[in-house]
Amino acid sequence: MQAKEVIRERIKVRDGVPFTWRLLEKSYDMEGNAEAESVGERVKKLESSYF
Repeated sequence: MQAKEVIRERIKVRDGVPFTWRLLEKSYDMEGNAEAESVGERVKKLESSYF
């Protein structure tokens, strides 16, 4: 199982945790995946609601 699959499973359990989404964003960014940008936007929204 790859790290991003584990992260996705964690997100299913606790969807609103910015840290987990940030890990997924970094994983996508390292792969060059275009979804990194949309995940980054989600992280910003979650962080602004937490802080």
